[in-house]
Amino acid sequence: IFLLDSGVETGLEPLLRDWGLRVEDDRAVDPAATVTGNELLVTRYGRHPITERFAGVPTVMYRPRTIEPAEPRPSPEGAPADRPRVTRLFLTTEAGWAERDVDREPAVFDPGRDRPGPVAVAAAVERGTVAELDAELPPGRLVVFGDSSFVTDGRLTGGNGGLFLSALNWLLDREDRMDLPPRTVDAVRLPLSARQLRLLFWLCVAALPGAVAVIGLLVRLRRRA
Repeated sequence: IFLLDSGVETGLEPLLRDWGLRVEDDRAVDPAATVTGNELLVTRYGRHPITERFAGVPTVMYRPRTIEPAEPRPSPEGAPADRPRVTRLFLTTEAGWAERDVDREPAVFDPGRDRPGPVAVAAAVERGTVAELDAELPPGRLVVFGDSSFVTDGRLTGGNGGLFLSALNWLLDREDRMDLPPRTVDAVRLPLSARQLRLLFWLCVAALPGAVAVIGLLVRLRRRA
C-alpha cells in the first residue's frame, strides 16, 4: 500500500510504472467538490471489492495527486500474460482536472497543459501469476492513494477510515472482513460543496430572517386595520 502526496518525489515512480500506474507531479482539483480548494470530497468510486460497500459514503482527501493507469508497454511475442489489472478507485467529477502547477492558488485549468477530468486519486492493481507455471501462487496486489493525510488523527471522517481498512483487507485477501466497521458516532459532519455552503448561508442570513420580518409586518398591518 502506498500513501503519496502532491509535490513530493518518492523515487518509487518507476516501480509504480512497472505495476501499470502513472504517477505524475500534479494534484487533483475539483471546484464542484471542495469548499476551501484544499480538500477534495470524493463521492465517485470505481467498481472494485474495496469500494463496493461504500456507495454514497463520502471520502475527504487533501490536495491529492492523481493516480492513473499507465499506457501499456508493448510486449514481446510469446511473453506471458502477467499484465497488471488497474482499477481507478476514487474519481473527481467531470469538473475536476489534474493541475500541473501544484502550488498555484487559486488553481485554474490550462487547456493543453492540465489534464481534464474526471481524474483518479486512488487505484488498485492486481497481477496474476504466469500461466505456464504449474504452482498456483496468489496474485500480487497493490493499492495507491494520492494523499497520506486522509487517514491521520482528526481526519477520519466519512468513509476515510472504512475505505482504508477495506483496502488493507483486500491486500491481505480477507474480503470477508471488508464490511463497514462498526463504530460509535461521536460527531456528525456534513461535507458541503461551495455552492451548498453559499445557499445555506443565504438561507440562514437572509431568507429566514426576511420571512420572519414579512410575517411580523403583515401581523402589524392587520392589527392596525
